[in-house]
Amino acid sequence: MREERFARLEQILRAKVSRRRDEAAQQDCPSWNILDLATYLRKGEVVEWLLKSHRWTKKQKDHAKGLLPENPTPSHDTLRKDLIWNAPFLQQGRSNGQNYRYPEPRDNRLDGFQASIVDFYTYDKQLDIVYDSCEVFKILYEEDSKGPQARMNFSTEQLLRDHVRLEQDRCNEDSLRIRWVHLPANCMEWMNDMTIVTYLEKNKPQNEYGGFLRFLQQSWHELPENDAKEKHMNPKCLRKTLLIGESDRTTKIESVLALYMPYVTFGYSNTNGQDSNNRDYKLSEYYKTSKATIHKSRTLDGYFHGPAAETRDRDLEQVVTRWIQRNTTNKQSSDILRVDQLWLWVIDDKTIISSGTNRAYDETDPIFEEILNRLLGIQESPNSETTPSSVDSLVKFIVNFYINILDNLILDITERIESNRRTPTIERVSVYEMFAGSIEENAGPNTSLCCFFR
Repeated sequence: MREERFARLEQILRAKVSRRRDEAAQQDCPSWNILDLATYLRKGEVVEWLLKSHRWTKKQKDHAKGLLPENPTPSHDTLRKDLIWNAPFLQQGRSNGQNYRYPEPRDNRLDGFQASIVDFYTYDKQLDIVYDSCEVFKILYEEDSKGPQARMNFSTEQLLRDHVRLEQDRCNEDSLRIRWVHLPANCMEWMNDMTIVTYLEKNKPQNEYGGFLRFLQQSWHELPENDAKEKHMNPKCLRKTLLIGESDRTTKIESVLALYMPYVTFGYSNTNGQDSNNRDYKLSEYYKTSKATIHKSRTLDGYFHGPAAETRDRDLEQVVTRWIQRNTTNKQSSDILRVDQLWLWVIDDKTIISSGTNRAYDETDPIFEEILNRLLGIQESPNSETTPSSVDSLVKFIVNFYINILDNLILDITERIESNRRTPTIERVSVYEMFAGSIEENAGPNTSLCCFFR
């Protein structure tokens, strides 16, 4: 919340400076930081608070002090005292559960981002799967439906009312084996808030949340390490067994896991960060007053060269992009390969929380949809593999799908209309077929040249 206070205060101070009739200040103001603004406006108490709340370099302090008038009035002379500018700074240690309470929403509401919940229940030696989706904002911050357990309780009650033949105790918390919550964007704030809400719903003690939080703080590493707004998570998998409890009698073992891995998927080549219809833009606007980082999708070259590189020309030369342009009749929903990320946490022996990279122009996560369809397909086919019945087996099922992602990358394309057909046909083409077709098309001219020179 301190970052939000800084951002709101900076907006107020910047507005005050803009109303002053000082041409020099108007010209330099855009490059000033919040300490410069407060010093220029002679806000002594604000300056003292800023110096105690953030570590400023000597260069930054000197620049701010340079904005003070040479002959200040007695009431403003206190800002020249070295005691204020040389005050010691304290950085408190990381919180290990002190803020263990329901998260509070931001000032405005964010709609259009759906969280998915998949529950696995056992009843009479059968494994039932219940799926539902809900707005992220609603499930995290609204009082009447806060938390995945509250949402699924509502959903199962509705199922029991609609299906009169279902036993009343078929889908309840006692028969729950696994709960998988999937979020539509790689946002650390959402992942943390979902963990807190889930723990509080289960009445887990504060020390248990503190133990998991300490584990999480060791599990992830964002790159690059500077203040860049566009980052990606360094691939990593960390697993640990936590001892929960304050005495030998109450101690229990909890196996937790944190995974961050990139994967290749289809996406758009013409994403524009300034497009108001772009979901990345909406998320960035929502979190612009905080340090929350939304990990965005990148093209293959963008992932390799980093966010600062200009890869537009390279992106248009992708094999997949050129193949689609040659073989389709109109604009495809996807026309390029991109690199997204899977974040997955196992927070207790029944709960998985995951997220996929936000898709700029698509409200659904096709990878999650495909995994869910396969899980439901296992239920319907008696000759297929066994449905996951534990957190470990479901994690392996999910991760194996992402590891073998190239085998599962299939795109519905609209083929070019041939002369003897009036309507275009839609065909499912794998990424392997696109590369094979491109190689074959390029091999043809080379073969002809070899034959010509023989």
